[in-house]
Amino acid sequence: MMNKTISTEGETLKSALLLASEQLGVAFEQVRYSFDKEHFRNSLGRSKAVATIKIQAWIATEEEIKEEEKKKEEKNSLKTQSAVQQKIHPVAEKAKLWLSGLMEYMSIPVSIEYTVKDDEHIILLLNSEKGGRIVGRKGSSLQQFKHLLNEVMNNDELCSDKTWNFSIDVLKDEASKDRSDRDRRKRRDDSSRRKRLGDQDISKIKRLAKKLAGQVLDQKQSVVIGKVFNNFERRIIHQTITEIDGVDTESFDDDGVRKIRLIYLSEDLITEDETE
Repeated sequence: MMNKTISTEGETLKSALLLASEQLGVAFEQVRYSFDKEHFRNSLGRSKAVATIKIQAWIATEEEIKEEEKKKEEKNSLKTQSAVQQKIHPVAEKAKLWLSGLMEYMSIPVSIEYTVKDDEHIILLLNSEKGGRIVGRKGSSLQQFKHLLNEVMNNDELCSDKTWNFSIDVLKDEASKDRSDRDRRKRRDDSSRRKRLGDQDISKIKRLAKKLAGQVLDQKQSVVIGKVFNNFERRIIHQTITEIDGVDTESFDDDGVRKIRLIYLSEDLITEDETE
């Protein structure tokens, strides 16, 4: 049985196909078509301007559907291969490998991805819970890493044909972001406390520090201050103790809480320091 072919015309291709699907009694997706070339030619066989689209339409056969599916799979396969080829960029891969090695040497856990722009600019994206170490103070460490990466890679034989520009972006993981948020809140709280501290409060902290320092010197053993202080208050204690010979201080983490230890310095240690 031959497949029925009809002719339809519309202002656009879609309107012509919709009309064909109605006349053929099938869904729009099942209609196949070819343009009626004669509609676009004049009596001399030359192209002419037309205001409508005319097509020859029919219902897709099983063979056509299978062939179209096959071509679609082949096309998707080519797209996938192309995407893989684009993703695996030899210069970017080598830059990633070098930077990964440097981070491993510095004991900084990191995952690295990259994007290639304009075939001359590569951006390496670093995700690490220790992003602060990578960035450094005011971005100083990050700039050094970037400089080293550009120096090393542009002296590599892979980059002999042109100069590449390598950039590094550092992304913080969620846990790191949470810690940063907590640190910011803590700094705000400390700042707020500092504003509330009066001269009497500061004097009280200094008296406590001197009293405990005297205890350390009398007993000749270190003492941990049980009370919890904020950053500003701990700084007052550290500064006060620096004025007292024979005692030193250190802050340490006690189950997530920062505390201060007053350390007894033996006479031998004091003598050594003075000699040096």
